[in-house]
Amino acid sequence: MITSASIIPFLFGLSLHVSIMTVAQESTPGIILVTPSGHERHERIDSITTDAITFGSGDQLIRVPMDRCIAMYTPGSMGRFDHDGMLFHVNGQEIPGRPQVISGRFHWNHDWIGIMTPSIDHISAINLIDTTRPTEPPGSNDVMELANGDRIEGLVSELSDPVIITTEQADEVKVPLDRIGSVSLLSVPTDPGGARVFGIDQSIIDGSSVRTDDEGRIVLVDSMIDEEPRNLVINKEMISGIVLNPSRLRPLCEASMTTKDPGDRSTRYQVVAPEVLHQAAPLGMKTIRLRGPVTVTFDPGPDGGRLLGRFTIPVSMHRWADMDVSIMQDGGSLARFHLDGSNPGFEVDIMLDPGPFDVIIDEGQRGPVGDTIHMVDMVLVSPGD
Repeated sequence: MITSASIIPFLFGLSLHVSIMTVAQESTPGIILVTPSGHERHERIDSITTDAITFGSGDQLIRVPMDRCIAMYTPGSMGRFDHDGMLFHVNGQEIPGRPQVISGRFHWNHDWIGIMTPSIDHISAINLIDTTRPTEPPGSNDVMELANGDRIEGLVSELSDPVIITTEQADEVKVPLDRIGSVSLLSVPTDPGGARVFGIDQSIIDGSSVRTDDEGRIVLVDSMIDEEPRNLVINKEMISGIVLNPSRLRPLCEASMTTKDPGDRSTRYQVVAPEVLHQAAPLGMKTIRLRGPVTVTFDPGPDGGRLLGRFTIPVSMHRWADMDVSIMQDGGSLARFHLDGSNPGFEVDIMLDPGPFDVIIDEGQRGPVGDTIHMVDMVLVSPGD
């Protein structure tokens, strides 16, 4: 566990002295590049252009064409900050910060981006207390949750201070910002931009593309954080990952998951549903926790593709964990491996046909029932055109 005031290597091989965050796991040096043919590991990024990403330094440079670059990240580089709130965009962007009203107009203040002016039409929700996403409106009204737990439904016509909401009874209610816990707006989700940047502070920011400038900083071109697009310059040490082709990458934690009765494999254990751990994660690849013996069916969608990631046993269980793991699809075996304290991890890189697949956890020779396994940094890379 790395706590505050630690030196942490991030995406571009730099270091940042952090005094306001706690990292959930040890960082792994280097960069993982996600490509159509699997993972590539590189030491650092030299430059990004519209045509390619160049890795390395000096005379040891490796140029990878942009059409092979789906995403890149540094494992373990996300942190947990004490944010005042979170703004959620309709296209999936998430920006921590706090509201700020300037000349009667609503703005959002982010620690290293600064002042933003988002359009109310681009906002799906705002949490003014913490960073969790508020419950989506259940009906045809916007929903305002007050700090005291009261709830007002209606149409939010103005984000300012106070926020104005008109109820179904046509009553106009004005609520000061400091009395509001969250606001959920009726909205239609839209597609992400051509590139998505993940910040170490849980920020998710979209733009049309990324490049490096003359000083080696990352430039998110035509960022979508304001009413009008603008180029956003981001210091490298604030980035944990970048998705360069969002349409081809899907974190497995977003797929539907169902458990099956283990049948006669065990009668001593109650089946436990898979759990997505809601910690910050590069590229949104949240850890999936399974407890065996169990069979979990994942249905990532109709396209199939390449499944990448790793299975690990939590460190606290290395002394006694013992399990057999299988990945099956359409009755055929895609992978089989054994995990225990002496072999606590296994990296997968397998091709999936369209449709669901099963992850099966069985007791090892020593048992015991109730072993826990983590599926870490699991993504599905679609076949593409």
